[in-house]
Amino acid sequence: MAQKSQPASLSALPTNDVFFAALRQDLDLFVRKAFQTTNPGVALRENWHLRAITHHLRMVSQGKVRKLCINMSPRTLKSYIVSVAYAAFELGHDPSKSIIVVHHSQKLASALSGLFRQIVTSDWYLAAFPNMKEAATKDTELIFRTSKGGGRIALTPEMGVTGLGADLIILDDPIDASNAYNQTACLKTNTWIDQVLSTRVNDPAKCRFILVQQRIGEYDTSAHIADRKEWTHLVLQARAEQTVEIPVGPGEVKIFRKGELLHPARLSVKFLEEQREQMGDAAFMAQYQQHPVPVGAGVIDISLFNYCKSAPVHHLDYSFMSIDPASGSPDGSYTAVQLFRIRHGLLFMTHSFRGKWPHPKLVDIIFGVRKQQNIQGLVLEHAGYGIGICESVFEHLDYEDRSHNYHVITPRTSKPDRMFQAMLQVKEKNVFMPSDAPWKEVFLNEVKAFPGGEFDDQVDAFSQAVHFYRTRRQHWSVPTDNDRNSYLHLT
Repeated sequence: MAQKSQPASLSALPTNDVFFAALRQDLDLFVRKAFQTTNPGVALRENWHLRAITHHLRMVSQGKVRKLCINMSPRTLKSYIVSVAYAAFELGHDPSKSIIVVHHSQKLASALSGLFRQIVTSDWYLAAFPNMKEAATKDTELIFRTSKGGGRIALTPEMGVTGLGADLIILDDPIDASNAYNQTACLKTNTWIDQVLSTRVNDPAKCRFILVQQRIGEYDTSAHIADRKEWTHLVLQARAEQTVEIPVGPGEVKIFRKGELLHPARLSVKFLEEQREQMGDAAFMAQYQQHPVPVGAGVIDISLFNYCKSAPVHHLDYSFMSIDPASGSPDGSYTAVQLFRIRHGLLFMTHSFRGKWPHPKLVDIIFGVRKQQNIQGLVLEHAGYGIGICESVFEHLDYEDRSHNYHVITPRTSKPDRMFQAMLQVKEKNVFMPSDAPWKEVFLNEVKAFPGGEFDDQVDAFSQAVHFYRTRRQHWSVPTDNDRNSYLHLT
């Protein structure tokens, strides 16, 4: 991995032409000098995520990325770097550029505009960028115009944009967190962005967009643009749920490992636990883990899940299918079907899928999948609609299967209680799933939303499977730490 030298300390550099040239060329150095100017006497807490932000911003400047979305925890300097320092850096290089910055409130817009003005009117900035001068006309609190016809304009979605044009549009927390679960309010802002703000570009082919925000809910602007292919995403959780590679420079990546803290000096384990307790699970998962879930959800820590490169195929202790049946009505719940293998006393989830199948079709699917995947046991929920399915499945089995491979479970506790019990086995590293499973994301999204999500069928099938595995431990081998470590794969 290529190594990049860290920015030199500001005090070690002379304030002469060499220094000013360095400021013009190095966005990292520029951000640090800007921070020193707007926060005198405050030490900047260095961390790799700052370089991740500036690296992606450089790609925007170079035209390699036209639309960039940055999702990160509160108080990680993302707004300062993008809306204040980067805007000043861009105008320094091209004073004719028009920049529009959108905030959810005028208070935030005024505060960041004030910091921007401190930078662009400072002596060092004017020396580094002699062509960037303020226009003679008097500006307002939210408007800074240059003598070259460009400038930075801050506004909110409630303000008019008639007559404005932009070469760079920055959306900085465009939706107030108080509207996190107000679908109507979020839709109103997102529609304004799509239908009004997007028309204010000077050149549609060249105008660049940057969205920077902590996630606040399932209807926020990040969710609104999530599936649009033209957007590049930089998503950094307060604590990594999976191991990921984050670009921090040309040819250089940071391996952000599962369980690692983003910025231990600022976002310690103790601080995050206190925030989760104070904010509640839903708000914490959105703002700190960038995983919005419905109100009342987010009670399951999905970072506990264990992954293997591939599930074992041979010399199994047992294999079974867990089915959580539903009526098959188009307006009803899904039926969830999951496949599991047991080896060395460990449980491996190999498939998970769901559908809305009528009774006869579901029975055909169960036996079709069982034959195709060479599954031994059938584990079904014996409650509600499942009672009829259990009876139909029983009728299709021979005597041997009825005696040894037909297992019905009647729930005795609540769904959350059953899932919490299942997660104890996950936490003990007794349960695994393939790291590259195509169904993994859909399954985990349902787990993240539980118990407040729209659907919980896969969660029920999973907790049922783990209950079956746990209550029959005497039939399986006793797993050792060596067994667990031989399968454990960090994603």
